[in-house]
Amino acid sequence: MRESNLLVPQGGVVDRQSSSRDAAADDDPENRGTSTKSGEGNIAGSNSNQQSSPNQRQSIDDKYPVGIFYVDPVQYMQSHTQYVRDRAGNPKLNTVLLPPELPLATGVSDPKSAGFLGADSCRECHADYFDSYKETSHYHTSAVASTKTIRGSFSENKKTVASKSPNIRFEMESIDGVPMQRLLIESKGEEFGADFQFDLVTGSGKLGQTYVYWKDERLYQLHVSYLTSQDSWVNSPGYVDGTANFARPVMAPCLECHATYFETVGGTTNHFRTNNFILGVSCERCHGAGAAHVNYHRENPNETQAHAIINPSDLSRDRAIDMCQVCHGGMPTGLKKPPFTYQVGNDLREHYEFPANTPSGPANIHSNAQLPRLRQSKCFQNSEKMTCSDCHNTHQFERGNLKLFSERCIQCHKPTDCGKHAAIGESIRQNCIDCHMPPNVAEDIKIASEGALFKPTMRDHQIRISEEATARFLRELNP
Repeated sequence: MRESNLLVPQGGVVDRQSSSRDAAADDDPENRGTSTKSGEGNIAGSNSNQQSSPNQRQSIDDKYPVGIFYVDPVQYMQSHTQYVRDRAGNPKLNTVLLPPELPLATGVSDPKSAGFLGADSCRECHADYFDSYKETSHYHTSAVASTKTIRGSFSENKKTVASKSPNIRFEMESIDGVPMQRLLIESKGEEFGADFQFDLVTGSGKLGQTYVYWKDERLYQLHVSYLTSQDSWVNSPGYVDGTANFARPVMAPCLECHATYFETVGGTTNHFRTNNFILGVSCERCHGAGAAHVNYHRENPNETQAHAIINPSDLSRDRAIDMCQVCHGGMPTGLKKPPFTYQVGNDLREHYEFPANTPSGPANIHSNAQLPRLRQSKCFQNSEKMTCSDCHNTHQFERGNLKLFSERCIQCHKPTDCGKHAAIGESIRQNCIDCHMPPNVAEDIKIASEGALFKPTMRDHQIRISEEATARFLRELNP
């Protein structure tokens, strides 16, 4: 892990806030952020000595191109939008958000979260399952960052991300083999900026990847992400084009869906132990923490009855669905217990608060509206036993195999019952999915980058008769 260092030329960088940004901003949260003082000069490596106290309004020198604000995690979650957009919703170009220096917390994690070992411990006895599982999206949903695990290119012709601001751009660099995001700011023919190390990768690459970095044992999101459909670097989802944002805290609920375990520091927003985490959504997220199981069977190698481990097929329907709902059931509105304390077989509502109403739109952020959409399906409503595992084998990589998924539909539905069977014939059994679970644009995932707006598509999990999707399928079948 490398420290993020500001690379500042002689004369330094000062904060700017012109009257065009906010004519009457005395009560604007923009002014509650910690900013560099006008005329202070070089801030490289010593920003904590040059920060003003929060709530203190600074004098501003308008001749420099950027406004730099040091925003702590709590401030960020409460008011970050008002740093990068004015009250009319227009972007405040040339705004740079950075995390301040923060003390290390002394809290401890909940001991109930202990006992996770990671998937390699399972491989010892379950090599076949492990070898297939390691190809899945769950396995790849987080990793230590390297030029091998990062999908984006570091080549000279692909490494740069421009922005709406002519003063701000980003370059991806591999420095002595260490992947870095470099923020570059241009002012009057000079360039200055900062390097931020890629520390962890999140996202399997199906839609893309987002990257995070450590600072003071806290995790923050890097400004630049990777979008698979474009095979290019882009601003991270929701980020404002023409700004630079390295202050967004990565919180425990995000990690609970991208990792098996992180030791969290109680009472903090994004403080985790840098030496105690397990990446990827591994076996233990579906079978329970494995330490007791592994220790018992190592001591009793001839025991054939599984001890201290959960087989999800033995769970009731509600508890089996809870296991998937943690990440695929909509964003919780609150936590009732510390992060990473949910164990398979628990009642999920004892750990999280969820919205009363399920989403009615076609798709939601990432993949976490799949279960609410499935619940709106007649297949699900008319069955007493249907769970996610009826269609998905989590031990295998099956994404995109429409014929395989259609075969699972046919376990309950006859091809001849389809209204289009007479027109298409028996080949209809090879693709039920595109008509009944069509891909849709995820309207709430918006990526504004280099003057363009991208919205990825996701497979809708409401199983239904869609006239629009059926008509599209027939057109593609008979162009």
